[in-house]
This record gives sequence, structure tokens and C-alpha cells, in this order.
Amino acid sequence: MFGANPYKEAPQVAASLSPDYPQFTPVLLPEGSNAESAWIGEVQPFVSDEVARAFLRQIEKGSQIWVAAGRIRDEKPIRQSHWADPLLVGMNIRCRLLILIQPLPAHPRAYLLNPLFAEHYVATHPHPRFDQMISWDGKKVPGLCIYSASEFRYDPARERRSQFLEQVTLYIARHLIWLKTRRLCRGYPPHGVPLRPLMPGEILISDRPVQVQQAVAEGKPTWDYWAGYWPGPTAAAFNPETHLKKIKPHEECWCGSGVPYGSCHRPADVIQQNLSSR
Repeated sequence: MFGANPYKEAPQVAASLSPDYPQFTPVLLPEGSNAESAWIGEVQPFVSDEVARAFLRQIEKGSQIWVAAGRIRDEKPIRQSHWADPLLVGMNIRCRLLILIQPLPAHPRAYLLNPLFAEHYVATHPHPRFDQMISWDGKKVPGLCIYSASEFRYDPARERRSQFLEQVTLYIARHLIWLKTRRLCRGYPPHGVPLRPLMPGEILISDRPVQVQQAVAEGKPTWDYWAGYWPGPTAAAFNPETHLKKIKPHEECWCGSGVPYGSCHRPADVIQQNLSSR
């Protein structure tokens, strides 16, 4: 839950964030933000555990998924069992989001405020944007890596922000599955050894990693940390090596700046790749 007065009302800057998402209202920009406007609203990807389980099967099969106003459409139940079914309980979670609209051609940014996408998820979660960290209500909140901008393409015939919010809803749906399927691991993320799974309905008091052993010589420190299952496909290019192989210099950069890769992150990726090869 939020603390007292976590955000202030802002003057109306537009009729709505998106005609398909009327639940979002404008707020003041976070301190230090260079966005044009900020919006707060809720999405609820799953109305029931059955919808969450059907979604998990659909996304693993690569099926088309319909999203409307932050909710995934209820499809016919799928009969075959899935190993994650017992863990997907209490999935009808309402999620509060902050959306920052960036000056074009940059893509919008999304932040999960409740349940909080914690700062330490940059080490244990497969898809954070630690480079888009903001301060909110006294906490550091990483951005959400909704998609690789080098792969995702907006449909010019549809309203752009609605498409972004649909992708946000799908990301949140997968994140909720990640939360419910976590296992306690020991080692160095993401290559730790599983110790035990999260029990169905179990509530963690804290999921912050705990250091078990400091780094020895050239080795890495050992941590106990919680990591879950991220369903469905991920970006083909996800680190400097694959960025350089998959994204042409004239194509849009993966980061969502709207700038060609060659004029954005490519020089930094070349440096990182050279350091890694050494």
C-alpha cells in the first residue's frame, strides 16, 4: 500500500491517456523526469485464476491474446494440466501503474507501483529497466522492459498509446506469473541452485536477496534470492552481443528512444562487447 499522499493531482494535460484506458488520470511528473506528462491508473489482467492458467498456456503456445482496458479476455478453459496450475492462486490482482509519456519519437515508459516492482528486481527479474529508475514515494522504482523497440512495431492504423498499454498489460500478466512461481535459489543470479519452491498461496515477508558468502578470489558472491518463471518468448536481442548481431545500425534502437541504433546504444554496446571478449 502507499504511504500518506504518495502523489499529487496534476492539471489536465489531455482529454485522456488513451480512449481505451479511461481509468488513467494525470499526476505531477516525478522529480527529475523529462517526460511530457505522467498518468496513474490500474489494470487487472486476470479476473480469475482460471483466466491466468488459460493465459499461461496461450502465451506458451504463441496464440493470439486479446486485451481490453487492461484486462485479458476470458477464453475457453484448456483441459490439460500444467505444472504451474497449483501456484496460480489469487491471481485477480489489481495493479497500479505510472505511465510517463516521453517526447516523440521516444516510447512511453511504465512503472509498477503496487504491487511494487522493487529496486532489487534489477538483479533477480528477467526484464527490468534499471536505466529508467525513478524515485517514487521515497523508493527507487525500476522501469518495466515492456518489449525490445527494435522488434515491436506499432500498427499505424491504431491508436499508439492503446497499443503500448496492451503490451504493458501482457507484461504485468507475465510478471504476476513470475511472482507466483518463484523458487528460493542459492548462488549468483540468474544461475543459482533451487532450494525450495514458493508454496501455493504463500506470502513472502521479504524477497530481497541475502548474501550468504562474499566473493572469493575471482569468484562471485553467493546469494539466496527468489526467482520465478517468465512464460512465453523473449526478445531475440537482449545483451550487447545479440544487439550487435540482430539490430542493424539504421533500425530503431532496442531502448525505446526512437533513435536509430547506430546513433544511440550501438557505440556503448561495442565497448561492452569488446570488454567482455577480453
